Amino acid sequence: MVSINIKGLANRSTFEADTKYTVHTGALFDSKQKTFVKNVSITVDKSSGLVTRIFQRTSSIASILQPEDIDLSSLFVMPGFVDAHAHIFLHPYTYVLSPLQID
Repeated sequence: MVSINIKGLANRSTFEADTKYTVHTGALFDSKQKTFVKNVSITVDKSSGLVTRIFQRTSSIASILQPEDIDLSSLFVMPGFVDAHAHIFLHPYTYVLSPLQID
């Protein structure tokens, strides 16, 4: 593994640079504390989509921003609320509701 120096980030490997990106937020909603936390960055693995690191920035965004990163440093970021459940097997497949059976 070859180490490179990208914009002051020493020891960042080329493998890591190719497989991960970071979303830099202005403020991230923390649902446990019920507050916004400023200057939070979230690193995501491209192949799996999993979050691999969450950290609060102490330096300017310009000093750590990479070409593959997403700059949302002027925005609030909130979790998505998705209701992804369904009642697929609520009724058997043979069940057909005719107009005469409507209650």
